[in-house]
Amino acid sequence: ENDEMLEYQSQNLQFARIQMLNKDFLLTFTEFGLYVFDMRTSAVVLWCNQFERIVDCRVIGKEIVVFTQTGSLYSVQLSPLKVI
Repeated sequence: ENDEMLEYQSQNLQFARIQMLNKDFLLTFTEFGLYVFDMRTSAVVLWCNQFERIVDCRVIGKEIVVFTQTGSLYSVQLSPLKVI
């Protein structure tokens, strides 16, 4: 047993809307964060809790637009990392 491993309690997340992001990824959100899933591997490739109290989130072209309960509107662009 590895004492350095952190134990996390399982979560039950209910996603209101799931949207295509590019051709290989799905974007969804909860009130507390954004989630991006890789459809090929069924893995979470991004989780972001940068925004507080998310009301809605939409994919527009290459941008993710996030609207919060405070009335703030954010635009997020994701870029793949290139391995050299």
